[in-house]
Amino acid sequence: MALANGQRFATGSSEVKIWDVATGACVQTLEGHNNSVNSVAFSADGQQVASGSNDKTVKIWDAATGACVQTLEGHNDSVNLVAFSADGQRVASGSNDETVKIWDVATGTCVQTLRVGRVITHLLFDPRTNSLLSTDIGLLNLDLPVLPPAIDNGSTDATLRSVRHSGWGISTDSVWIVRDGKGMLWLPPEYRVMKSAVVGPTVAIGCRSGRVLVMKFS
Repeated sequence: MALANGQRFATGSSEVKIWDVATGACVQTLEGHNNSVNSVAFSADGQQVASGSNDKTVKIWDAATGACVQTLEGHNDSVNLVAFSADGQRVASGSNDETVKIWDVATGTCVQTLRVGRVITHLLFDPRTNSLLSTDIGLLNLDLPVLPPAIDNGSTDATLRSVRHSGWGISTDSVWIVRDGKGMLWLPPEYRVMKSAVVGPTVAIGCRSGRVLVMKFS
């Protein structure tokens, strides 16, 4: 699930759908993957959508027209996570093949492969830079000539917590909507989170019940 400017959100299942937050209407259906979609992400300007699938590919879509503009091939297993860089020029993808790949959006070429040695469950570009990736195993610095599997010193842990816990979000146990790491709204079992997306004060959650909720906090 992904949000764009708090006005649209995207979901993935057998296909990618883009929805209008205000009306709840589906405004685009993006078809082209040959298997289920595990992850979706909007570019910062909301003009493009990236999707990662069990078909081992990443696709880049035009959010306005629904056209597929790039198919990124190179992973050897399912793609579980995708994320855009802040400038929209790169997409990162995490796969069951225990790698993270960095792609050039304009050309569709893989510019970097990071062999992290495990399947990651969290992937996000640091919004302050296009060269740091926040993951569940630590921060990955894409500018290092030789990339370690993860950077685990105390300063990195503090930076990682800062990236994850500033502003609104979802607790690690999916029970709370949090602000700056503190629980603000408890979620009953039927509203527990399967997928989520956050843009500023707007939080979208895909529930275990199959519902999608979009909440905007003041």
